[in-house]
Amino acid sequence: MDTRGRNVLQATIKSGNLEIVEIISQKTEGPNPVLPSWLLSHTESRTRRTLLHFASERIPPDTDDKVQGMMPKELIYSQNEERKTAQEVFSENHKQMVKRCKNQLMEMRNVGN
Repeated sequence: MDTRGRNVLQATIKSGNLEIVEIISQKTEGPNPVLPSWLLSHTESRTRRTLLHFASERIPPDTDDKVQGMMPKELIYSQNEERKTAQEVFSENHKQMVKRCKNQLMEMRNVGN
């Protein structure tokens, strides 16, 4: 756990380092895992956030797909304390980014005319 109470996988997802996320995931598998498998299914008791909720706050969006593939299927649609799935959190967090991109595309189209 780090000083914020996050386990090693949560902290790595938060940092956005996908290579390390994959290495940690691999270390939880096999007949003699080095790390405990509960890292993949851990849900914060206070906020009810899963690993996918952590990943949904990250850019690039493919972080979501990688984390979703390694966590237990029954947790994919889990809701946090605000009763939001990770997909809903992702959509909310990236709404402004999508709006800015749309505006930039419109500006580029207008400049080209």
